[in-house]
Amino acid sequence: IWAELEQQKSSSTSNGNGDDGGSGSGSGSGTDSFHYLGFDTETRPKFHKGGNPNPVALIQLATPSTAYLFRLSFQGMGRGGGAMTNALRGILSNNTVIKVGVGIRDDVSALNRCHGVSCCGTGSSFLDLGPLARLRWPMVRKVGLRNLTATVLGWKLSKAQQMKNWEMKLLTEAMEGYAAADALVALDLLGAIVA
Repeated sequence: IWAELEQQKSSSTSNGNGDDGGSGSGSGSGTDSFHYLGFDTETRPKFHKGGNPNPVALIQLATPSTAYLFRLSFQGMGRGGGAMTNALRGILSNNTVIKVGVGIRDDVSALNRCHGVSCCGTGSSFLDLGPLARLRWPMVRKVGLRNLTATVLGWKLSKAQQMKNWEMKLLTEAMEGYAAADALVALDLLGAIVA
């Protein structure tokens, strides 16, 4: 994903029209889309109170056409075997790439708690679409990802995989599809909100 972002940045700065690619103007050229990434995380659920929360097991990042799934913890993983690389930290903390999702403040906090306070930078490059949706559509009462997807886009987003064990050694195809959809749909929602 980092290589794709760098390639997009290079092509946008050399497109000959004087645009440095940093405006985020939404000109529709395709290069602006990489200023925004769909973002979400998955964590193995806890079914009892107390104790420390489970660590983030999966990070989902999406461009308009591709979702990337990064496994941070899973059963049988060796020490330091997760995908939290310097390159991934670079994407998460990069203030020029806005990560968008619904209800993502807790995700950012969990990543910083597990991987150091600088993992996601200051958190200023993460945009929660819930408050924006409330401003755009004041009559929408529930601004969770599933409800916004149905109300705004008219699509059904299944949450059947939400309570699965995200630390399983191998994720099922259904879990991978669910995780990818959560990150991809965030970009579609952003487009609808600003349209």
